[in-house]
Amino acid sequence: MTNRFTELETIGPKLPCDSDIPNQLCIPQWLDKDKVTRAQYLAKKYFFGICFAHLSGLVLLVHIKSILVPLLSTGNSRSTAHLFSRYFRTLLHVKSWYDGDIWDINSKSHQSIMQVRKMHSKVSKSLNNCKGVEMYDNKSLSQFDMMITQFAFIGFIALYPRQVGFSESAKDLDALMHFWKGIGYLLGIEDKYNLCNGSVDETKELCQLILEKQLKKSIIETPVKESIDMSRGIVNSIKLYIHHKLNTNIEVVPV
Repeated sequence: MTNRFTELETIGPKLPCDSDIPNQLCIPQWLDKDKVTRAQYLAKKYFFGICFAHLSGLVLLVHIKSILVPLLSTGNSRSTAHLFSRYFRTLLHVKSWYDGDIWDINSKSHQSIMQVRKMHSKVSKSLNNCKGVEMYDNKSLSQFDMMITQFAFIGFIALYPRQVGFSESAKDLDALMHFWKGIGYLLGIEDKYNLCNGSVDETKELCQLILEKQLKKSIIETPVKESIDMSRGIVNSIKLYIHHKLNTNIEVVPV
């Protein structure tokens, strides 16, 4: 797995996050709709634990420089209010995926995924065109970046299911991973770079490598002020939301 990961982090950054938006949906042969249905049931049963895992992953994700730059470029992260709006919309998108039929092109959940996919593609092409990226240069928002982004949503659930409040059952983990394999496919991630394209144990091992070699390394060895500020901003935005809902005093960490 280590050799495979080395290949992924070497070649993946040179591949754009998405080539073209398909005109029609092609259902992959590997799709198991029973697993999708179970994953959506589990998302309702363990909703708060899953949301906590997603937010924890998103806080770490901004420490990856190749992902931080596109986030900053949109201007939607320049204040606590903007950060709250960005990540609240993100969670609304994800909730719609859990609630609807993502494989029905007429459903709101499928249209939500396509909206996110188009947004990723637009930002990626804009940044790559601006800096004159050559064919063999690292791309802004690459296939590898998309795989790391998948970690933000499934990584902590795969590695620490009990700690985040999810089921430890291999069957349940497999169902949720299969669901996110489908999300990755619909977002334009090639199967080779799809984090969940393997067994439960293989996905866990790949998640552990991403955590150690990408996330921890970025935070400990090469910390970036903008990443630290954005992480604090995300946490502060959630604190302020809770404060608003509960009407209690919550200390905000200066950014």
